[in-house]
Amino acid sequence: MNRTAAIQAIIDATVEEPIIFAAGEPARIARRIADRPNHFYLTGSSGLVSSVGIGVALETRRPTVVVDGNGSLLTNPGGLITAGLLTDLPLVHVVLDTAMQTAGGGTMMLSRRVDLCGLAQAAGYPHVYSTGTLDEFAGLVRSQIAVCTSPVFIRVVLAEDDEVTPVRLGADLEQHARRFYDHVSAPEWLAGAA
Repeated sequence: MNRTAAIQAIIDATVEEPIIFAAGEPARIARRIADRPNHFYLTGSSGLVSSVGIGVALETRRPTVVVDGNGSLLTNPGGLITAGLLTDLPLVHVVLDTAMQTAGGGTMMLSRRVDLCGLAQAAGYPHVYSTGTLDEFAGLVRSQIAVCTSPVFIRVVLAEDDEVTPVRLGADLEQHARRFYDHVSAPEWLAGAA
């Protein structure tokens, strides 16, 4: 499985649920697959995807998906601690673990030596999973989004490279942010949280 297959599975498992994509390849790949109003693409903010997702989940009280990378997660492990403390937070935190930090030229990251699932458990996530197969991952994401009432951590091991990395996100970021805000603050959408 590669990033593209994992992100496609996440997008296929969602309809209106907010998805916050980490800066870099996750955001670019997601935008290439499907650019929807419920997608938010971080740019230039490594490590902050969980913080944004926590805020969205707290404000909307709706299941929110965070698509993180191993490098991003290790840049800001404080997000794990915050989410773990919020026992009723409807957050599905997916970490795409390549064991490489591609933004830094492919330098080896600590995720080969750090137990990411162990960190999530120690932080207080009540549900922690790890998988490396696409079918299992797709089923896990779909089922966890459907029943999410407390933080869920899913580490997906990526053993394959993506063929093409999409170009950087364009200059329409303000318009994109407005579209996402309009989606998550729409009264009819929020009414579904009740």
